[in-house]
Amino acid sequence: MSGSVNKTFTLGRLGKDPKIIYGASGDKVAKFSIGTSFQYTKDGQKIDKTEWINCSAFGKLADFIEKYSQKGDLVFVEGSLRTTKWEKDGTDHYSTEVIAGRFQSLSSKRDKKESDFPTSLANLQNDDIDQDLPF
Repeated sequence: MSGSVNKTFTLGRLGKDPKIIYGASGDKVAKFSIGTSFQYTKDGQKIDKTEWINCSAFGKLADFIEKYSQKGDLVFVEGSLRTTKWEKDGTDHYSTEVIAGRFQSLSSKRDKKESDFPTSLANLQNDDIDQDLPF
């Protein structure tokens, strides 16, 4: 389809420390979830709700996230959506995640355990993501 766009922007907090795994070809992958909160009113009562967005990052971006990100950090992620389908016990299942192309830590240096947080990498972009993912 010409003229289509698959782009998402998310601002929220990491729910857990990023998990590092390795793809079939040995590529490093950072898996993490971002909590985004909002409020709505139902029957005159304010209700707080948090949505959890699953994300993956690859290569140099995964290295950065592994080294400098931790649970509770405020982060901005720009990426694209990818839906995976699998079958289990004859039933189709689907999972949608954000494939991060840009990751920016918005937590201050004093919030970090390490004082040498590289501000030059705080706005790291992963321009070499191969869309033919290894798994």
